[in-house]
Amino acid sequence: MGRSKDVLIYIDRRNCDFFQNISDKFQVIFGLNNFWLAKFFIKTKYILFVLVNIISFYNNNENGLVNAVVAIFFATVYLVKFCQKCEIMEKMYEKGYNLFNENLILCRLNRGLFFVLLVLFCGMGSALICLNGLTFFVCTHMLLAFCIVLIICAEYFYACTPRPKGKSKVKLLFQKIQKKIEKIISPEPVPDSC
Repeated sequence: MGRSKDVLIYIDRRNCDFFQNISDKFQVIFGLNNFWLAKFFIKTKYILFVLVNIISFYNNNENGLVNAVVAIFFATVYLVKFCQKCEIMEKMYEKGYNLFNENLILCRLNRGLFFVLLVLFCGMGSALICLNGLTFFVCTHMLLAFCIVLIICAEYFYACTPRPKGKSKVKLLFQKIQKKIEKIISPEPVPDSC
């Protein structure tokens, strides 16, 4: 058990390094930190999850409404709580706290759980592919697996450490373009000797 735990921690750390690198590059280019990315992935997952439940309700009228309403309710609660958690962590980082280690450890259990769910959904989806004629169930399982991938990405971006605030390269580029356009468009002064 100890050896497999070490392997899982190693994989988790490698994934954290990978997502930290992406987060740093994204923040340098666009000026948006890892918490913005985490909220983006969670909101994308929420939209996809709602669509899956609407499709499920449309194809399964008897129990579909209750299932869809309950699933969308819990997805909404998760979305709100995750976004609140991101905003709290972002404010704490702005105040100067260094929470990287605690943040990483708290998220590790969540990420492990979501990896297990991803394996289950992909396994069930591939098993349903083998049973011909169940294309609706295959599509919903694969869409739910994609939702879990989005949750995993959000959890990893949440575990990243944001860079210090600075101007993004995109904003600097737009400011340079704006100054050049203003020089071209602005009228030349009229001489006073007329």
